[in-house]
Amino acid sequence: MIDFSKIDLTIRSQHDGDLKSDVVAALKFAQSHHKQQKRKYTGEPYIIHPYRCTEYLSTILGRTREMVIAMPMHDVLEDTDCTPRDIDVFLTRRFKGDSVSSAAIVDLVVELTGKKTKGNRQARKEAEFERLSKASKSAKIMKMVDRRDNLLDLQFDNPEALSFAPVYVRESRLLIEAIGDANSALAMDVIDICDNIDYAIQSLS
Repeated sequence: MIDFSKIDLTIRSQHDGDLKSDVVAALKFAQSHHKQQKRKYTGEPYIIHPYRCTEYLSTILGRTREMVIAMPMHDVLEDTDCTPRDIDVFLTRRFKGDSVSSAAIVDLVVELTGKKTKGNRQARKEAEFERLSKASKSAKIMKMVDRRDNLLDLQFDNPEALSFAPVYVRESRLLIEAIGDANSALAMDVIDICDNIDYAIQSLS
């Protein structure tokens, strides 16, 4: 069982309020929907991914309280039976009378949720990157944090992951072309990780 209270968050300002308590509540909500889901290549509990993403997002200059609270829930609409209404009910109860914007948090999770489109993988990804290129700056930053963690999670001792890595790296570069304008330092970090993975793949071949 993961102890969410041990999450290491960077507090940016007094406007963060009781951010750790808020994030722990959001993680528990996300866990209640992800349940027994596992990470594809590591077999870890799925909630580890949003947990890490939230920690990293909290360190980024310019991020907001709403972004950090939304990050634990960024995959619940796409990967579980959770609905925007479920998130709204949770947030409304949690932040009644608080200055945090429940609507803004729901909107971020919705923005980060991939839309189901027809076509092969390349066509679907092109449509998704086009959609994300028009997303809010906050959603773009969160998506880059999400992609960064997914890249770092690739396991080269897993044959399936090793086979998929070149495709995922190529797609990641295209994603950064679409959304990297939101935070150039973060974009460069993701590209550096792509370069390192490409180098590692070449070394293994």
